[in-house]
Amino acid sequence: MIDLKHLYEFGLEIKASNIGINHFRMVDGPDKLVESLKDLTNEENHVLIIVLPSHSSNGSTSFDDLDYNNFTQFLVLEKFDIRTIENNFEEMSVFFRTMDTMKKLIDKMTNDFYEREEFCGLMSSIKAGTLQIDPVRHQSDTSGYSLVFTF
Repeated sequence: MIDLKHLYEFGLEIKASNIGINHFRMVDGPDKLVESLKDLTNEENHVLIIVLPSHSSNGSTSFDDLDYNNFTQFLVLEKFDIRTIENNFEEMSVFFRTMDTMKKLIDKMTNDFYEREEFCGLMSSIKAGTLQIDPVRHQSDTSGYSLVFTF
């Protein structure tokens, strides 16, 4: 299993890295996610939410070869007032901006995989073939993207 404190510290590092993330939170599940998003202000855009990983024993057949897969989700979201959106382009612009930030996040993760000692243990365990990016639409007055992957 991954070190959760290390994952939290990585979230803080992402926020400090000047890629467009102005706020960071780690949550333990969907209920806390919705609660956290309600407290955001438009000035805090973009926000990075890391959902605590779930763990699977990866099909191990005995305790001697016990190995875990860690499934987690990083969300890059922008809070906005849907009532101020006048057309489809304005609504899609939220996705344009958050995808730009998501690409920077993935670039940072890739660079840390190859260059950063303090996070190489965390980043080196990512299974690149599991990365999946999905749009998140109108969740507690936010939209953006979700990055799901396995460690």
